[in-house]
Amino acid sequence: MPSRNLGFAVKVVGEPGLPSHDTRRWQSRPHLSVSLEPLRSILDYLARMQIGMYRLSSALIPYGTHPDLPEFHGQLQDCAAQLAELGSYANELGVRLSSHGLGHYRRVTGHTQVSRLSANHGRATRRRA
Repeated sequence: MPSRNLGFAVKVVGEPGLPSHDTRRWQSRPHLSVSLEPLRSILDYLARMQIGMYRLSSALIPYGTHPDLPEFHGQLQDCAAQLAELGSYANELGVRLSSHGLGHYRRVTGHTQVSRLSANHGRATRRRA
């Protein structure tokens, strides 16, 4: 179990061969399942190095929110069992996982007020950065 209050984001440089996500272009049909394959090894590495936090790549779900590629939108459902297992394993190891959303996002809600609040929050966040 990690004993240091330490973490890092996305790229594992301390151990070669641990990609952070499936980098294939949409024509090659990338998938979350491929992104998840090395994650168990990344978690093992983090535990060995006593690193207690890892930020997942925002590209973990390839094209998962791309408005013109809806065929990629069901990847979370496709990998629900694998995600649950990896989440339990990370918890067992004491590794906290986090992620940051993409720099762009699409508001898909029928609730005008929610969309307006989300847009205002996005503008405020960009102004602070």
